Amino acid sequence: MYNTIFEEYDLETDEYTQTSFGTFHSDFNDSIRALYADESTMATIASIELNQADVDELMRSLQNPTEEFAACYDTLNSMYDAYKGLTGLAISPSGNLNSFSDNFGRYDSNFMDYYEKIETQIPEV
Repeated sequence: MYNTIFEEYDLETDEYTQTSFGTFHSDFNDSIRALYADESTMATIASIELNQADVDELMRSLQNPTEEFAACYDTLNSMYDAYKGLTGLAISPSGNLNSFSDNFGRYDSNFMDYYEKIETQIPEV
């Protein structure tokens, strides 16, 4: 909701960042509420929650890996934590713009670091 804070027009976000009179919301949270009340946003969140449930089930099925896959499991478990952080921010954003951006950057970077690491750990078949 950068556009609310800096009062920048954008056809994709104007419906969330502005009042019915065409002025920008004075409170960033009003724009967030408008975005999260939107039907397509609710559908996206529902899809993320379904994906989380699938990933949770997969992670449960990977418990107690063999010795050969122990390092992969440890990395995947850390990657899972970053994934849950990212999806949590999408489902229920919190904090101010700076803390949200900091958290997003950290989770995103961690996820990609673990993704690259696990590619090197998976044994060749």
